[in-house]
Amino acid sequence: MEADDGSVRVVRNKLETVKEDYLKNKICILYAGMAAENILLGYSIRGVFEDGTDFAQTNALMTQLIFNTYPEIRKAAVGDAFETKMCDLSREFYQKAEAIVHEHEHQIKMVAVQLQKSKYLSEQEIEEIMKRCF
Repeated sequence: MEADDGSVRVVRNKLETVKEDYLKNKICILYAGMAAENILLGYSIRGVFEDGTDFAQTNALMTQLIFNTYPEIRKAAVGDAFETKMCDLSREFYQKAEAIVHEHEHQIKMVAVQLQKSKYLSEQEIEEIMKRCF
């Protein structure tokens, strides 16, 4: 039901924007693991493309993002338009994740060094490492 002043529509649009932002952020976070492996190790771990991995989750989230955000592609559901958008988004989010990893490479390396020593870090220990980096 929509109010005369359009308030229901505004709420709906705000929720859609939040969901879109959430999906975009989640996709970028999932790509960050693969980006960090490539930047710090020079390769991605072999299982990156298997079911249940970050990459598989990313594909599912990007499909949801496309269907929620691009109605003209939703109608096609499959085909060139969908595949092109999926590749474009994948490239865009991976590049964003790479930029974030490069920006915070020093902190990531510091955490990695500590993880090699102790195999586990608490949230507080990670926060302490981050404070030392600044």
